[in-house]
Amino acid sequence: GSIKAGNVKNPYLINKNGGYYGEGDYIINRDPKPGKTWDSMLRRAHCHIARNHKLKDSYFYTSVCEEWLCLQTFVKWYINYRSMINPKYWKELEIDKDIFFMVSDAYEIGMKGDLNEG
Repeated sequence: GSIKAGNVKNPYLINKNGGYYGEGDYIINRDPKPGKTWDSMLRRAHCHIARNHKLKDSYFYTSVCEEWLCLQTFVKWYINYRSMINPKYWKELEIDKDIFFMVSDAYEIGMKGDLNEG
């Protein structure tokens, strides 16, 4: 892209949900699920910022670990975790901060995914 035309974006610019794109190989158009999962996680974790958000009370103290604020880092974890799961379940792969602990308040690298079979 051209700087003069405004086509160059800062990969470290913080988005409205508190994350940033970062530098790496992941391109959303090629495999949108990891990027959508990341965005959804950030929206839930930072919904207390938005007034009248329906999840505001449930996620008020929720945080995202520093590493996962970067889309590229999250996607590396996501793709690595997904590689350990039968491909027929890839579409259902979600992350859930409460899967092992009823009162978890953080999304972080050590967590496991959840197959939402509902």
